[in-house]
Amino acid sequence: MTVGAMLAYKAVLDVSYVTVIGPGDYYALQPAIIDPMKLGESYVALLLVALSISYRRQSISVLFLGVTILLSYVPMLTIYAMRDGDRTLIWATTAFWIVVVVAVQRLPNIRLTWVQRRASVNVPLIIYAAMLLVAVIVMLQHGAALLDNLLSTQLDLSNFYANRQEFVAADLPLNGYYFHWLALVFNPLFMTWAVMRHRYFSAVLIAVTQIPIAVFVGQRGYVFSLAFALATAWAASRRVPLAVVAAGIGGTVVAAVLVAVATGHKVVYFFFTGRFLLDAAQLTYYYYDFFTHHPAVPFGYMIHYYLHLPYPWPYTQSPDYVIGAAYFGQHLAAVGGLIADAVMNFGLAGLVIWAAGLILLCKVIDAAAWQLSPALAMSALAMPALSLANTYSVRVLFTTGLAWAILLLLLSSRQVYRQSGEAAETAEVIARATTLAQVPRHAKQTP
Repeated sequence: MTVGAMLAYKAVLDVSYVTVIGPGDYYALQPAIIDPMKLGESYVALLLVALSISYRRQSISVLFLGVTILLSYVPMLTIYAMRDGDRTLIWATTAFWIVVVVAVQRLPNIRLTWVQRRASVNVPLIIYAAMLLVAVIVMLQHGAALLDNLLSTQLDLSNFYANRQEFVAADLPLNGYYFHWLALVFNPLFMTWAVMRHRYFSAVLIAVTQIPIAVFVGQRGYVFSLAFALATAWAASRRVPLAVVAAGIGGTVVAAVLVAVATGHKVVYFFFTGRFLLDAAQLTYYYYDFFTHHPAVPFGYMIHYYLHLPYPWPYTQSPDYVIGAAYFGQHLAAVGGLIADAVMNFGLAGLVIWAAGLILLCKVIDAAAWQLSPALAMSALAMPALSLANTYSVRVLFTTGLAWAILLLLLSSRQVYRQSGEAAETAEVIARATTLAQVPRHAKQTP
């Protein structure tokens, strides 16, 4: 069922590309030039990757990888067939995903004995409360100026880019990363927890906080991040989770196509399908083409632009603006995803290095989430998986909060371990009391 759902999702994405994207419709995507040979290859490649996933017993990390494959690799296959993508890159990427998936499933798990020590307090909840407090204080201190700028644009929230520029220009402490962590990791995790515990009032309060964060930082995608995380969490609790996720993403694409056909307006399609699926896929080919003919920058972005340390950077701009100028002729940030990041750093050899890093990351995720339900774990990992498909790896770890997600899963596992330990002790006491109650008073006591 999962293999069929993944192939069907790929077919829906292919048909939508041909149906919706026309000349001049969207700066990042061009009309289809279908190569029948490459179209057939794309389905063979997807079939090989899909068959490498074991569906008998799926760990949290395999679900995480599966969602990332649906969000990044399948769109790459569509671009490969629709826009004559590079054959070497797509088959190297296919080998990359097969190696990562098989290795994560076959290699022994990491066991963190520290997790097995019972937590005496609910540390994740304390961190969440502290993060919310920091966000509220920063909003109170800097929100007035940002609100004035919003009012000057007559609250036209259809274009969040102006808000984003004001947010960046505000020069907030830690660059305001805590707002991204709240929107992408903390709120999804705790909202899912509230729903699972039937604490719907708390879930509504969390949902209410998401809107001002999205407006404040200028990220309209954050408006939908809770829905995506909840849907992914629900899918993770099903018997065939990846099939459900594939069907959900495919259904969203179909709905966007229907809106485009019925109304003639393609903004919904380009926001969901373009922005979150096809854009980064197309950029991956641009990154490969550029860094095949120009010097790669081993860990250059992380050192020079993220850590702000000395580095012999060979270009006049950061890599996203270099690609934007080279392939779009504009000053825009053309940020690539996981595969683009690998080839930007080391060319095709980067896929080997990034595969090793991703395998280790997955083992750490499994070790951190070993006591948690798949639904709760995937609620924290859903948006980082989407980020992994759309931005550089160092940003995924720190800016969008994958490191926080792993830490929260680790701390939540300790909390679950404490509760399960208490439950086991209570059950043992009850069992002993029941046994003593069943012993007749005249029975001979054994020494």
